[in-house]
Amino acid sequence: MIGTANATMPAIQPDIMTKGPILTISQQKVLSRAFTKEEVYQVLIGLNFPKVFVKWLMVCVQTVSCSIIVNGRATAPFTAERCVRQDDPLSPYLFVIAMEYLTRLLKTLKDNPNFNYHPWSAKLNLVQLRFADDLLLFCRCDVISAKLLYACFESFSKASGLVANQGKSSIYFGGVSSSTQ
Repeated sequence: MIGTANATMPAIQPDIMTKGPILTISQQKVLSRAFTKEEVYQVLIGLNFPKVFVKWLMVCVQTVSCSIIVNGRATAPFTAERCVRQDDPLSPYLFVIAMEYLTRLLKTLKDNPNFNYHPWSAKLNLVQLRFADDLLLFCRCDVISAKLLYACFESFSKASGLVANQGKSSIYFGGVSSSTQ
């Protein structure tokens, strides 16, 4: 239904995520820990999501309740302090929103004259490819570009609390001397 509308559901513009500011410092802090309902609301507004979409999502996070099983019996439901647990079905969507912050942060590299795109991705201004929780980052293999790319990722990590798993991470160099590597 994205980009279409009918009598009951207004259109969501597909280009909505390409517009708007990068998150402010206070919004970055929101991403660094578990989310409260108000924090989810502030991030969605900060990313310029349509108000109707924000309203729909807030209904999902504001109606969270929990029960605890004690001696085989569930307690009475109580309202959750934090709105989304890691295994909540909404978690992947909030992860996508967090990754949108990384995308916007990486897009700022094109304005830095010291950053050089990887030769094969320069025409597309391509710095990253993502699939699920896999991330590929690209730049020309020069020290300044690599440091700028790393600084963007570090900034994202500090804001979101998401870090690269060093045991599963690799770096590949092509066509450069071993001293540059």
